[in-house]
Amino acid sequence: MSFSLDVLCLGKTDKIVIPKYKNFIVMDESDDYYKRYEVIYNFMTMQEGQWFSISKEPFSATDAYGLCDIGSHDKGCVQYPTWIDDEDTLYDIFPLVIHDDVINDFEHFLRYMLHQSPLHKIMFLARLQGTYEEIVCGTIQFDKFLSMLKNNIIRFNICYIISKESTRQVT
Repeated sequence: MSFSLDVLCLGKTDKIVIPKYKNFIVMDESDDYYKRYEVIYNFMTMQEGQWFSISKEPFSATDAYGLCDIGSHDKGCVQYPTWIDDEDTLYDIFPLVIHDDVINDFEHFLRYMLHQSPLHKIMFLARLQGTYEEIVCGTIQFDKFLSMLKNNIIRFNICYIISKESTRQVT
């Protein structure tokens, strides 16, 4: 079984210079990602932008083992997402736990990607090998995403669309 932590910087077409991080390596996957996952993640791979994978080891897009863990399913909580009823798919939707020594760099990287996106949006997928159903969660503000992550609500195998700020229009 393998993990990957993948980010799509939406709308970004020119090259992004990635800062160096202490606890992980960021790999540009723009030329390869859609080829590997276009059948499984059709919606995600149709989006324009630059793909990146976060890894502990160089040249290993599926090696996020040293960066995160699988949280335990909470039997008392409501199934998430509620519209999925396939037991195999639900089994693979574990909470994502980012290691304490990585969380600050991880947060910085996501903020940096949001800043680089001309749309101020990114897509994030923590992929756990196993499920082959694309699940996309609508737009979530970055601060809300971080709160959900710290409370073990963000799940593997669900793509999250994250925005820099509110998408609501004030009238």
